[in-house]
Amino acid sequence: MKTMSALALAGGAVLGATFGAVAVLRGSKPLHPVGVLRHGTLSIRPGAASTGVPLLDEPGEHECLVRLSRATGLPVPLPDIHGAAIRLDAQGDPVDLLFAGTGQGRLTRHVLVPRRAVGRGALTTLIPLRSAHGPLLLGLFPDPGEDAEPGAFTVRISRPGGPWQSRGRLSLGATVTGEADPPLRFDTVLHPVPGLDHYPTERALREPAYAAARRGWPVEAETGSVGQ
Repeated sequence: MKTMSALALAGGAVLGATFGAVAVLRGSKPLHPVGVLRHGTLSIRPGAASTGVPLLDEPGEHECLVRLSRATGLPVPLPDIHGAAIRLDAQGDPVDLLFAGTGQGRLTRHVLVPRRAVGRGALTTLIPLRSAHGPLLLGLFPDPGEDAEPGAFTVRISRPGGPWQSRGRLSLGATVTGEADPPLRFDTVLHPVPGLDHYPTERALREPAYAAARRGWPVEAETGSVGQ
């Protein structure tokens, strides 16, 4: 355990230095530098099993912002790792969820997969998050037949190695007016969903990278209120 923690801390330091340098050189996000910000609605339809996460266990409609992007910023039609970032309000505070293009099998759901378009495969949280009832993976699945940018995703959850269970739907609306891609920073370390958190090893990897990105790309005034 100590060895794993030491490796995570060392890895986090390397990621932090890398992300910080890239942010300074680009003058923007070190990953997912260009995207499109859209209004969205997250509709939760809970299943029989409780997750211990109020957002996923209580039925409801939640206004949100959704940013779709490409990890390295390679131009279309070159393949890239697609990402989806969701911002919601939790009692007046912002909360974020981050998804990346992966497979959806028992093992491949933890493997990044480059694709030409976001509508061609699943996006997941990649690494399980910690909930009161154990590790939990979240996923977004475009409707069958979607080829480019879908208008909606099925929201699913799974335990490690377990089956995917439907939990609702994410519907995308109009592009946010004003700037095409406002300087909104999504950060699951600063803005975790109540009831979900990173495990210590993952936190040791993420925190230095996020902190370095914030220093290398300071945002004076973010444009990102959900109801805006």
